[in-house]
Amino acid sequence: MTTSGNGCQGSNHICIHLLDREAPPEDRRCIVCKQDGVYKCQDCLGEPLYCTGCCRSQHHHNPFHWISQWNGQFFEQSCLAQAGLVIHLGHDGKQCPALADRWDLFEGDEHEDQLKPEDLPFVRRKTTMVIIDKSGVHRLEIRCCDCPNACFDMDFSLHHSTGRKTAFTFRVLDDFLLDNLECGTSAMNYYSKLRRMTSSMFPHLVPDRYRELMRVARQWRQLKTMKWHGFGHPEHLHPIKPFDEVWLSDGLGFMVGKDRYKMHLAEAADMVEKSSCNNHRAVNQANAARHKLESTGIGELTCARHGISRAVTFYDINCQYNKHFRARVDASRFLEMTQDLTIIPGIGLWHVHGHQDSCYVRYASNFIDGIGRIDGEIMETLWAPRGMSSPHRQECLDYQMNDSNFCKMIRMKRTLCRKYKLAMNGITKVERHSIDSMKRRPHI
Repeated sequence: MTTSGNGCQGSNHICIHLLDREAPPEDRRCIVCKQDGVYKCQDCLGEPLYCTGCCRSQHHHNPFHWISQWNGQFFEQSCLAQAGLVIHLGHDGKQCPALADRWDLFEGDEHEDQLKPEDLPFVRRKTTMVIIDKSGVHRLEIRCCDCPNACFDMDFSLHHSTGRKTAFTFRVLDDFLLDNLECGTSAMNYYSKLRRMTSSMFPHLVPDRYRELMRVARQWRQLKTMKWHGFGHPEHLHPIKPFDEVWLSDGLGFMVGKDRYKMHLAEAADMVEKSSCNNHRAVNQANAARHKLESTGIGELTCARHGISRAVTFYDINCQYNKHFRARVDASRFLEMTQDLTIIPGIGLWHVHGHQDSCYVRYASNFIDGIGRIDGEIMETLWAPRGMSSPHRQECLDYQMNDSNFCKMIRMKRTLCRKYKLAMNGITKVERHSIDSMKRRPHI
């Protein structure tokens, strides 16, 4: 039999196995008590079959697993709330002895007409709250502790909005922030993924908590940043309602405070300068009148090499921007720079090829003495997406910069060793090339 035949035969076996998994075992017994099994858990190892009681007990500490129920013909998607699982907060997960006839964490219940439009077909219990986990959007019954001055550890963050009972697990908030850092995933796309994970057939029926995720993620990002630091910009339009903006970390991170920034803008004079290089869009945008924008760009300092007497600045149009840079700094009450600091202008390797040939020789990092092997484009990888409020944008940028510094620190050894090897290989090649050139040179 040919290789392709073996491949087709193997695929057929896999397809048969996948179909066999859709059916229950022949005896259809609970894996724990050997009684009649009705629930299959897709997240437990081996997708075991449970009876109703064992399904509840086995998922006491795994309340965010997805289960399906045997209806006599096939396994129908269900949830642990249907199996009667109740999460008790406090007392190590056991029911509070002082618990009154109150189940919810918030005052008042949702009206029935608020539940019906967004409820999934397999969720029929009314006494549940929406809990968003990295595994999807769940509805579970939560009972809190009624003891006086109760204090207990919770593994999820609560968000309360008018008429809604919603909670986010710490896992899903950490997962979203990491997805946002590494993959650039927006909150809308991330929550859309969670809805499809919850129901591949009816994602539009999954409760929409996109706005709640946006709000809680900001709070979680702020809490993580405060914890790490010892505490218990692209174009951006003016906000429609600036009095509604909530600044969580104004001026406490890498971004300058808004009040000081606005005072600087009030005194800074707009100068229209003619470019001596190519017709760059960045120059044209800087000269355009854009009074409706709250900010038109972001300037930042990053340390490529340690040292304070000599600094290399990279900017897409540094051939124009650097001309009067020190004069602009000296003329401002809010900017300062030591006179002993030598500024060496540079242009990133990706942008410098759009300049004139003379700019490549003057500003490319390849020709700057002592700078090493850098491309000068690190800032392009750190910008936050647009479409945010001013405080949210500042928090995202602070979070991105903080993560960039941390990644530099933990990868510094490997990066320096790799660059050292590349530099030594480069020196060897240059020396070999020089020797060969000397040998080929005709003797006079």
